[in-house]
Amino acid sequence: MRTTTDVLVIPDAHVCPGQDLSRFYAAGRLAQDLYFAATAAGRNFIVIQMGDFGDFESTSMHSDGTKGSMDKVYLEDIAACRAALEEFHRGLGGTPARLVALEGNHEGPRVSRLLSKNPRYEGLMDPMKDIGWEERGWEVVAFKKLFMVDDVAFSHYFTSGVMDRAVGGVNMARSLLTKQYMSCIAGHSHTLDFSSLARADGVRLSAMSTGVFCDFNDPIFDWNGSSHNYWAGLVILRRVEGSDFDTEMLRLSSLMEDYAE
Repeated sequence: MRTTTDVLVIPDAHVCPGQDLSRFYAAGRLAQDLYFAATAAGRNFIVIQMGDFGDFESTSMHSDGTKGSMDKVYLEDIAACRAALEEFHRGLGGTPARLVALEGNHEGPRVSRLLSKNPRYEGLMDPMKDIGWEERGWEVVAFKKLFMVDDVAFSHYFTSGVMDRAVGGVNMARSLLTKQYMSCIAGHSHTLDFSSLARADGVRLSAMSTGVFCDFNDPIFDWNGSSHNYWAGLVILRRVEGSDFDTEMLRLSSLMEDYAE
């Protein structure tokens, strides 16, 4: 009998200095429970962090040189991310789960653009290294590279067209299926969307946009008047086999009710 896999998906967390990080301890405790449930049932278990773990306003070119950017410090962003990761591992409690961290656009392209205009900082900024993912046993997947669980692809976002733009829109999940031709799990958009279809040969394909792991009322989203469209929580994929899987969505409020200290 083929071994299937359960996956805890942690969407974009947008950690920033001064933020309440208690959600990470709760997520770690949930991951511990899911690990033991999966292994008891003979299934594999993986935690996948979907990218944009940190907000990294300090590296944003949008506010560079403005009054609002003057109090944004890269090392403080890193310290906040490391504290969040520490809280997750405190909740996880040493459970030997497989851990995977995808690089998001806030960790990758933002820093690349900053360094292209300020080459004197070359070698001094590397968010994925500075957060300490590999130190804590996480596998790191570079920006826009796919991480595969059987025939299901995970990426911070997927692109299409000659301009290589991120797939988005109102019917994002459906667009992922029609443009990628495979089962896809994405972060980035902060919205929750799911779509599924069957190929002519009966193979089931599903795609999902996984929301955000941060209260959508957090001040970091004040710039966005449509942030009420965001969905805050965690996604659990159970029994991933081939391109098919079972799906559970856990709201942030429910996570905190069940797993917070």
